[in-house]
Amino acid sequence: MSVITTNSGPIRGVLKTTDTEKEYFAFFNVPFSKKFNKESIFKDPEPIEPWTEILDVTQEGESPFNIDPFRENPCEGSLETLGMNIFVPKVDTKSLFPVFVHIHGGAFINGSNSTFLYGPDYLIENEIIMISINYRVNIFGFLSFKDPTLGIPGNAGLKDQNLALKWIKENIHHFGGDSSNITLCGESAGAASVEFHMISPMSEGLFNRAIMMSGSAFSPWASVPEDFDKYMDRLVMKLGLNESSSEEMIFKKICETNPEELLKLTLDIVDFEDKFFGPILLSPFLPRVERYNNGNCFLPESIKDLAENAWSKDINLIIGAGSMEGVFYYVCNPSDENLAKVDQDPSLLLPLELQLNLSEELKREKGRIMKKLYFEDKSITKDMEKEYNMYMADKLTNYPIFQTISYRQPRCGNKTFLYRLNLPPSTDVPAYYQSARALFNIPNNPGTAHGEDIPLLYKTKIARRFHSGDDLYLQWQKFLTAFVNFVKIGQPNMENWHPITDKTQHFEINISENWKMEPLVNLSKLHEWSRLYERD
Repeated sequence: MSVITTNSGPIRGVLKTTDTEKEYFAFFNVPFSKKFNKESIFKDPEPIEPWTEILDVTQEGESPFNIDPFRENPCEGSLETLGMNIFVPKVDTKSLFPVFVHIHGGAFINGSNSTFLYGPDYLIENEIIMISINYRVNIFGFLSFKDPTLGIPGNAGLKDQNLALKWIKENIHHFGGDSSNITLCGESAGAASVEFHMISPMSEGLFNRAIMMSGSAFSPWASVPEDFDKYMDRLVMKLGLNESSSEEMIFKKICETNPEELLKLTLDIVDFEDKFFGPILLSPFLPRVERYNNGNCFLPESIKDLAENAWSKDINLIIGAGSMEGVFYYVCNPSDENLAKVDQDPSLLLPLELQLNLSEELKREKGRIMKKLYFEDKSITKDMEKEYNMYMADKLTNYPIFQTISYRQPRCGNKTFLYRLNLPPSTDVPAYYQSARALFNIPNNPGTAHGEDIPLLYKTKIARRFHSGDDLYLQWQKFLTAFVNFVKIGQPNMENWHPITDKTQHFEINISENWKMEPLVNLSKLHEWSRLYERD
């Protein structure tokens, strides 16, 4: 099976083993789109042209060109190609394998499908095909212009994912995969991506169930802010142009600019206020309602309108987050002076769209409601770290997930399984947790921070797997079993994890020492977020 003939052409993979000696076939960096050049790197992808000679896919490929805002590393990756990794169990079976497709996170500005973080071992050992896809990020994946002659309406990165899903749907049977049993999964920006596919007409029917971990299309960091034009104006100025420059001139200048310099500029045009008080931005180049319909339109309407009439209303979903998601509080490391601004002007706690569109009187009124909700009547200082973290968690992740659920319920036919991951960092296998928390400047507090679900589902190269007797071994086993069951049969198949049955009664499985169904811990606060949008 190391050579497979796909609809695009023959490929040669390599036989590998997990760290428990389970054999599997790996096909790395399988191409699914045409190569890019300086102009097409910003445009919609085109299907790969078929080949006839056997293509060697035995080595991991490069990531899409990106820069990591949390490290002082240079830019890395390729500006020419995109590929996917396909991992197939080496098992003699007459039945077809269930298929698990992974979309990586990284705030839509960095990351890749590398096995450094996303090793297939745990899924392979459960006889599941795992596929992880690359897509263009930051300005290369999400540049957009109004001028249709430029051919850049936006969302090229999401269209990369869509093209990969189409390739998988049409080719997975060649690998022994079941094209009618595909689960789409993502974490953080990957989770937001999953939901974008759940609401985009272009992705209808390309997968059969979904898993969203610590992210939503409704998250403030997952789509362009309402004041996007100010960031584009800043970029234009830094490129040496002025406000009278045409879009054609701007695009020409972007294509001529050194790619590494261009990526650095996308980070430079976002300041501290945009990150901490506004839409929690790292770069403004994100998914958006497309500027015009070029016949290949991924997001033709607002997220809310698409969610209201989503094609995916009858597919099953697992969705949830960690108990300590307010990571941006630590990343931004606000000073007392920064926090004093919020104390003096609580309207800074509101979602950006309300900050921009409400009257001053309503902003003050609703800002006071938010301040009382999270900080009571106390002054907001560094001593209020725990409270600010709770606010950030709800703003970044919990309320967006609540919105996702609200648009799905009540729906005929679907089951939505909600979870809250509340496990402490492992002391027996600490390497991953130490690495992740150092990266985001997170103290060693109890609970599950953003991104700490990754080593429960994927074998990372940062740390070994959990072994019997380790502090989190039993919880890891239960978590993995539930998710594997969902991939195979569409439900966790756990006695005490039930789907949401009513729009007003939201229960989640609290994944801690004892798995229990409980009402959302912050349900009353989430309802208050919804009431913010009631103008009277």
